[in-house]
Amino acid sequence: MTIVAVVMQKGGVGKTMTATNVAGTLAMQGNSVRLYDANPYQSSSYQWGQVRIDSGVPQNLSVVRVDQNYGHAVTADAPNFDHIVIDCPPNLDMETRVAMAVADVILIPLRVGQFDAWSLAQTAQIVRQRRASVTTPVRAIAFVNAVPHYIKAELDESIDVIKEMEEDFELGPTIIDRAAYRKGAKLGLSVMELPPEYRDGKATDEFGTLMAGVFNG
Repeated sequence: MTIVAVVMQKGGVGKTMTATNVAGTLAMQGNSVRLYDANPYQSSSYQWGQVRIDSGVPQNLSVVRVDQNYGHAVTADAPNFDHIVIDCPPNLDMETRVAMAVADVILIPLRVGQFDAWSLAQTAQIVRQRRASVTTPVRAIAFVNAVPHYIKAELDESIDVIKEMEEDFELGPTIIDRAAYRKGAKLGLSVMELPPEYRDGKATDEFGTLMAGVFNG
């Protein structure tokens, strides 16, 4: 059983997109999955889960809202699920620190640009604190997310920022901004679950590489 926390200090980086796609892909593979929406600002993970229910998607994935003190819920749920995914709020407050304390893998999406580079450095500090205070090992994987097709130079700079913090983070694959992710959100599906008419081979290859790094790395 693996607990994956999707974390970043600022909003707009695609945490919910990442969390729902990880959870949906795991469910597609036949795993029983619980997705925690730990965002007190009412993230879209819960609504995405409701769309899955309304659409009749097989329900081996459940989405629940949780408050600050949900560490006990993770402990109670762990024996009942193959995997747990936590969609954290856009801060490093209690909800996020609880997730990082229990996680086996921390996924950190960031967007291209200096503001996200600064936020990644702040997130790195909390990763170090987690490793120092909790004896169980944790992997932290940072990756550049939702990248427009036309900004290669800026993308290379963001990748270099992650590489410079190699003691804190593994470098994950780049995820390009593609329509398939938005279609999946509307349908309550991961990009890997889309029907053939909406399937994007490049999107599934990129996200499949991320999943392989998380679960086989």
